[in-house]
Amino acid sequence: MSFFTKASSTQNDDKINYYEITSPTQLSGGVAAAKPVGIQSALILFGNLYQQTNMTVTANPYPTDPNKANGSLITDSNNFIRTKLQTTVSLTQAAKSNGIDTKLDDSVEVYQSFIVYLTKRKGQTDTKGVVGKPSLNASYTITPIETMEGYPGDTPTGSQKNELNYVEAASGKSIKNYLKFTGGATITSELVLTYESIEQRNAQFPVDKSKSNPSDYTFVTAYSNVAYDPDKTAYSKNQMSAEDSNNMKYHIASGKEAKLEYNAIADNKNNPYGQLGINANDLDDATGKVKIKTNAVYSLKDVSEEVPISEYPYVKVTFQLSQKQSQSTNYGSALPIGKYMENVQVKGTGITTTAGVKYDSVNNKYVTAGDMDTQYVFVLERSQLKTNNDLDLLSIPIEFEVYTGASKFESQDFMYGNFMIDITAQCLKTANSESGDAFANNYIIYTNAKLLTEFLEEN
Repeated sequence: MSFFTKASSTQNDDKINYYEITSPTQLSGGVAAAKPVGIQSALILFGNLYQQTNMTVTANPYPTDPNKANGSLITDSNNFIRTKLQTTVSLTQAAKSNGIDTKLDDSVEVYQSFIVYLTKRKGQTDTKGVVGKPSLNASYTITPIETMEGYPGDTPTGSQKNELNYVEAASGKSIKNYLKFTGGATITSELVLTYESIEQRNAQFPVDKSKSNPSDYTFVTAYSNVAYDPDKTAYSKNQMSAEDSNNMKYHIASGKEAKLEYNAIADNKNNPYGQLGINANDLDDATGKVKIKTNAVYSLKDVSEEVPISEYPYVKVTFQLSQKQSQSTNYGSALPIGKYMENVQVKGTGITTTAGVKYDSVNNKYVTAGDMDTQYVFVLERSQLKTNNDLDLLSIPIEFEVYTGASKFESQDFMYGNFMIDITAQCLKTANSESGDAFANNYIIYTNAKLLTEFLEEN
């Protein structure tokens, strides 16, 4: 069924075209004429019924808030774009004059959503699209234009999703009653796109080493769409657009990353890699523990300009332990480290011996870690870790004593098996910083077993 109306001469044309569809009591024609069970009618309206005003897009809306601000230089820690989106939806004056608010009955619902684009500008070329599938998080607020009892506003959960080349953020809440009774509504959303991996960041942001005024960058634009179907707002022509009022120019300084190698080491120089297999029956004493020495090599050579020692004089290393699950290739959740080993420390020539700590977010400082903590943190002076006076190639010696045997391992009802030690490294600006830049990760796996070697055949 097609309907034809005269074209509007202006965008603010106040003409409203009415069509009514009714059915007679008997539909004629054909061999077996159909007779409707009941007589129904439908009113169809054509015109400029809804208007949007005061749409704003504000990237980095909280520049002075250390917990919410994000600068234009995208890094390991500053890996997100926070954008505040806002629009006001109301009936046009033509719709009000024609009493459209009274015709918004139970058969009609009105929905709004924001469509967000990122445009990657490189030289004279613009590429529009959200790429890399960033993780999404958003909040939504609906506020009535006029105060009306029973309509105080709403904070719906909403939803947000990655589409082919844009992100849609939708409250999912019909604003029909706000249009009928409160003059309309203001919809606000705070949307956060997070690019956790370097691959994601390389895809979305161009490289530009300028910290203040990059020539290659990614910027934010958005649309606000209104439709009757919550699943089709993205395709609606009833829309308004806006660009970022803060003119944020997001970019990365390098498409490269830090690297981290991690191995067990041996005291024997002819065999630099240590053994990672433990047999409780081979212990020479009754201590119930075996020392393992490891070393992490943290290379900053590819990112040296981004993390100079003058700005990043500290290195943070995190240490976690997990066990391989029975009849599975997966490793379980992080274990309480102090129940499985002791004397976990960074210890080496020229390095201040450092025990594990944890971050106290209330007092914003590191405090001593306990046996039940599932992560140990080591905050180290970068200058002490240099290799051959190279401050971009750091050696981090980590040693620990693993519990095994009856007295310290079996007595806790632990199961023998494979254990993974997972470490991450990053550069910090201060000794009390919780997060930094130049993230790198690696792991080793050791076996804790109890074998009767006399029953093993030699090949």
